[in-house]
Amino acid sequence: MNRCLAAFLAASSIALLVASGCSSPLGGSTCPEGKGTGTCFQVQSPGPMQTCSYNSGNAASCSAGQSSGHCPSANLVGCCVTTASELGCTETGAACYYGATSAAQAKSACTGGTAGTTLSWQTTPP
Repeated sequence: MNRCLAAFLAASSIALLVASGCSSPLGGSTCPEGKGTGTCFQVQSPGPMQTCSYNSGNAASCSAGQSSGHCPSANLVGCCVTTASELGCTETGAACYYGATSAAQAKSACTGGTAGTTLSWQTTPP
């Protein structure tokens, strides 16, 4: 499996796994108490094959290796964004690409979704 597809699947899996315990950016009251609203990112493979994974709303603080905030926008080609919703909670995860070839491969796979989950391609970091 190539690194681009692996990064895409990892970001999609993060969003799906944490969808059941998340914070609502809309202020919904049906979300579990004690969940954070932080946004975290991690850059992998700096250079032409650079990718960045992003997740929001699932933790009060970022995991080891992650930084608080959003993926960098400099040289960004695009991001496959996964949005999962359950019981009024919304969770966002993304795999962002900085190389044209890896972005083109990821964009072609960034379609559809499942019940409560959507995939979309965007050219700005989430």
